[in-house]
Parts: sequence; C-alpha cells; structure tokens
Amino acid sequence: MPENFNIKQYIWLILFVAGTLFLAGQTNFQYALGSITAMIAKDGLILTAGVALIQIKFRKQKWEWFDWLNMLAYTTIAARLLFPFIV
Repeated sequence: MPENFNIKQYIWLILFVAGTLFLAGQTNFQYALGSITAMIAKDGLILTAGVALIQIKFRKQKWEWFDWLNMLAYTTIAARLLFPFIV
C-alpha cells in the first residue's frame, strides 16, 4: 500500500458504488445509476450548500477536494434516511 494512501479520498466513491450496486440488485444498472445521480442532485446539492456554509465558518483545516465530495455523499444519505421521518 502506498505511503500517501488516504481512505478519506475514496469514501465518496465507495458510498456511490455501494448505493448504485444495492439499487442495481433490485432493478437494472442504468436505472440505479440515474436514481443515485438524481438523489445527489435533488437532495445532496441543496443540503450541502447549507452545511458547507456552516462548516467553512467553523472548520480550521483547509478543505481538500475530497472533503466536498464526502460532504455531498453524507448529506445525500442523511436526507434520504431522514426524509421519511420528516414527511
């Protein structure tokens, strides 16, 4: 394993692939990929903007490129899990 390997750089990709494969097991791959992409666009982007504003103010470390993608993945998953309880 390389010395500069950081799992944080791949968390978003792992969640994306796992979600797509989970949905593809119930439907087909194209539908699952489109469904996951729609969830990210609908739920993740809107919530990530709000969370990012709060995080930027209080976070002391510099943001890396993967931090944004990880936050997008986390907010999308949180929205999908909490939405049934809110509505």
